Amino acid sequence: MFILIIRLFLLFLAYSFIGWVCESAYCSIFEHKFVNRGFLTGPICPVYGFGALAVIGLLMPLRDNLPLLFVAGMIITTVLEYITALLLEKLFHMKWWDYSRYKFNLHGRVCLLNSIEFGILSVIAVKLLHPAIKGLVDNIPSLAVILLGCSLAALLLTDCAITVHTIAQFNGRLSQLTALLDEIKAKTEVYKTLAQQNLSAKLEHLMEHENTRIVEARETLERLKAKADLLETRNKLLVRRLLAAFPDMTSVKHQPMLERIRLTIKNKK
Repeated sequence: MFILIIRLFLLFLAYSFIGWVCESAYCSIFEHKFVNRGFLTGPICPVYGFGALAVIGLLMPLRDNLPLLFVAGMIITTVLEYITALLLEKLFHMKWWDYSRYKFNLHGRVCLLNSIEFGILSVIAVKLLHPAIKGLVDNIPSLAVILLGCSLAALLLTDCAITVHTIAQFNGRLSQLTALLDEIKAKTEVYKTLAQQNLSAKLEHLMEHENTRIVEARETLERLKAKADLLETRNKLLVRRLLAAFPDMTSVKHQPMLERIRLTIKNKK
C-alpha cells in the first residue's frame, strides 16, 4: 500500500512537471524570454498534477468516447482551476491571475479559452500520456521508488515552506509600507495647512514646533526608506520571480503599493 501511494505521488509530480513545462513554454513565447510559470520555485505546477490525477481517476471509463471525455475533462479542470484561484486569494489576499480581459470568463478566475485547452489536454493525458508515464513509474524498483519519492517529497515540502514564508513576509511588508506612505501623506497635509495660515500670527508657534516637525518627517522618511530597502534585499529573487510568473497578480488590500514595487523592480532592470 505504501509503495502504491509513493507511485501515485510520482505520477502527481510527473504531471505537475509536464504542466509546468507547458505553462512556462506558453508564457515564455509571448514574453520573448524564459518565465518560470509556477507558484513554487521548483519546476512543477501542482494544480496540473491534481488536475491530471482527477481526470485520469474519474474519466478512464470514458477513454473511448472522445467527445464526452473532452467535455468532462473540461468541466473537471475548470472547477479545479476556479477553486484553486479562490483558495489562493483567500489564503494570501492576492489574486494570482485574471482572465477578465477574455470573453466568457467567470470572476476572472476561469475562462472558456482555458477550459477548451484543458479539455484537449485531458484527452491527451488519458489517451496518450498516462499509459506511457504509468508504465515508466511501474517499472521503477520498489527501493528506488521509496528513496526517490521521499527525497522529492522533502524537496517539495521545503519549496512550499519557503514560498509560503516569502509571500507572508511580502504581504507584511506591503502592509507596513502602505501604513508609512499614509503617514507621509498625513504629515504633508499638516504642512500644507500651516503654509496657508497667517505666518506672522503663527510665527511663534512655528518657531517652537518647526524643528520637531522636521525631525519627525525625517524619521518617517528614513523608516520608509528602511522598509523599502528591506523589501528589496530580503527574498529579492523569489519576489521578483513571483511577480514575473504572475504579471496579472493583484493585492486585495495593498494594490497601489504592489504597483509601486513592480515599477521599481522594472526600472532597476
